[in-house]
Amino acid sequence: MRPSLIAILFAAAALLLSAAPAVCAEDAQTSLEGFVTGETEDGPVALKGAEVRADSGGAVLQTAYTDSKGYFSIPCDAGTYTVTVKYKGFETVVISNVSAPGIMEANLQPRVSDLAWGLDTPHALEVVAILVLMTILAAGMATYALAKDKNSGIQMVNDLDGPDDLEEDEPEVLDDP
Repeated sequence: MRPSLIAILFAAAALLLSAAPAVCAEDAQTSLEGFVTGETEDGPVALKGAEVRADSGGAVLQTAYTDSKGYFSIPCDAGTYTVTVKYKGFETVVISNVSAPGIMEANLQPRVSDLAWGLDTPHALEVVAILVLMTILAAGMATYALAKDKNSGIQMVNDLDGPDDLEEDEPEVLDDP
């Protein structure tokens, strides 16, 4: 029995349609997933709220933020990406050639310049300088208050009569005898 023309066309159409999902799968969206942790004195901990940005060819694809377990997921096309991970108090990490679909891990290191109160060096020094000046001012006020009560002779003197007293006087020239 010879196959009919309709059966041959039907088989050819079925073959073409079965290959279509494989061609479309290349354009299907996948995701870039992973976990972000940070090194602490107690070991690595999941960083909630870390910013994870995927770039492709210099263009920002998408930004995601980690959940309480440090997990993130960025919908993207299959390909290779540069991933940047940021979190306050930790060094920024840039990882190149990350493949999607895929799962990646980033372990951030503490920022060395964070000295105290979560501040970088210049701001921490400003806070310390203000605290030192406030301490000196408080000590001076306390000394004045204590000395004044003991009749020590310490007095606040303002012998200016007006704005003209701020001008410097000409030095006196003494004649030699």
